[in-house]
Amino acid sequence: MAFAIGIDVGGSHISGGIVNITSGEINEESYREKPIDPLGPKEDILTTWKEFISMLMEQHKDLNIKKIGFAMPGPFDYENGIGSFEGVPKYNSLNGVNVRRYLQENLDNGMEIDIVFKNDATAFARGEYNSGAAKHIEKVWVLTLGTGFGSTFLIDGNPALTGAGMPEGGYFWNQSFKDGIADQFFSTRWFENNWKERTGQEIKGVKPLVQLFDKGNTEAVSIFRDFAQNLSDFLAPWLQSTDAKGVVIGGGIARAWDYFAPVLETNLKMAGIGIILRAGSLGKYAPVIGAVS
Repeated sequence: MAFAIGIDVGGSHISGGIVNITSGEINEESYREKPIDPLGPKEDILTTWKEFISMLMEQHKDLNIKKIGFAMPGPFDYENGIGSFEGVPKYNSLNGVNVRRYLQENLDNGMEIDIVFKNDATAFARGEYNSGAAKHIEKVWVLTLGTGFGSTFLIDGNPALTGAGMPEGGYFWNQSFKDGIADQFFSTRWFENNWKERTGQEIKGVKPLVQLFDKGNTEAVSIFRDFAQNLSDFLAPWLQSTDAKGVVIGGGIARAWDYFAPVLETNLKMAGIGIILRAGSLGKYAPVIGAVS
């Protein structure tokens, strides 16, 4: 059997574990997380990453790991392993830094290890396709809804970046919607801003609205209904133009699945779009698995 280390670089942490490349399964007991300051100097970030990977390699040295895959937020030169974070606050100190070369030179046997990088949304999609909710769906949009709006269109498991009816690069976040762009409407910021507009009160994330919904708060119920309506209005033309057979949704907002998904599915059916609609099933493991698949 072939094993690899999958790494997910988040906005405030690094996580990872051992993945069986043959089966696409993660050893859940191997999964680890470590906080990191994305605004810190490059030396601190790179050292933390190196030490985190070294820890996993040492704990599983009997597996003779030959591959490390990163699920990395953009902008990033994924082919060459070089940061392209100019003008982006998080990980800005890695702009122009060859991360692959650093790891090759500083990890034990680093030159013998295949080190690859993928967009984090693409890695999430690949993980769900290989081992999760997107499995066996020929043409599927995999969305991550959280602090931002990530999207990947897979055809037989392979990311499709161009083609008839596709948004440029497969990205939804910057597509026009109503009086702004999609990212403004399909991220936690929309819930926070919408609630403040309605009530004058501030909240953090979606969880407080779930709790209010459960108590019968009419404003919370209305917000989830509006979110589902917006999402169906946005997705409908793209699902038709790409002949999608399914949509899988992950990210923090997906934890509130039962509060918006039924309305979303009903709205799509009313628009004549009958597709497979599922919540992601792998959660935090999806990008780790997808990073090495």
